[in-house]
Amino acid sequence: MRRKKTVFGACNLCGSERELCADHVPPKGCGNITQVEHMELTQYLRSNESVGLQKQTMRRGRIEQNGVKHKTICSDCNNHLLGGKYDRELIGFVNNIKRHLSTRVYTGESIRLDVRPGYLARAVIGHILAGPSVLPLNGSYWEPLASYVLDENAVFPDNFDLYFWLNPLRGTVLLRCMSLHWFNSKSMMLFDVLKFFPVSFVYVHDESGEYRSLMMGRNSLRNYHIENGAVSTHMPIRKDEIVNPYFPEAPADNDNYMVMFNSHLTSSVRPYKNHRNTKRSR
Repeated sequence: MRRKKTVFGACNLCGSERELCADHVPPKGCGNITQVEHMELTQYLRSNESVGLQKQTMRRGRIEQNGVKHKTICSDCNNHLLGGKYDRELIGFVNNIKRHLSTRVYTGESIRLDVRPGYLARAVIGHILAGPSVLPLNGSYWEPLASYVLDENAVFPDNFDLYFWLNPLRGTVLLRCMSLHWFNSKSMMLFDVLKFFPVSFVYVHDESGEYRSLMMGRNSLRNYHIENGAVSTHMPIRKDEIVNPYFPEAPADNDNYMVMFNSHLTSSVRPYKNHRNTKRSR
């Protein structure tokens, strides 16, 4: 039996130098427990014909057992902060959406969920920050977000917003520090993205506020009680709000922006299909 490699380093959340453990992104309770195949983002997008990129012969990616994991945060942040406090809100949110989407009984145009938005936001941001990183936490634009996650009574940072919408794709995409540039403007905005079935999350940093036109029609957690984690509220989600599932990482032909990202700060996987076993079963 192969022994697991011990990794020491700075925790992506609290910044302390400690032994790092593997964090499931998203949590296991959201369905992240199956065998997956890692691939570069451009390869992942080319494997989906609807994106509009030229489809190419796919080379086999790295196979990982038991879901997507990143060894980037310490045990306290993983098991006590995220797993012990915030993850239950994200898991309940995701599984309630799955239940509403799978029912054959008409339940109206909207899904209404009882949610603690402050805990939900901290869970999402915490797992995005647990993704791949090559930059130190201190002094980066992620630092105020980490402080928000670590303190359940902290104020949500200025010049940030957190959006979500329904996502029909079965793969998982995590993008950190993706920059978006308008063709007709000198302004730039930074995005961090986490997508998995059945929901997409994007938090955006933009001091100019131009992102609001890009995100029009999508749900912003800032509209709810995002400051205090313990406050619960009713949150409506329209079932017909499934927008372009490849937004914002793959702009459409009529979009007036371009995106740039670092491949070392991305993680994209799809459910693994064992073609060899499939052929044998035939």
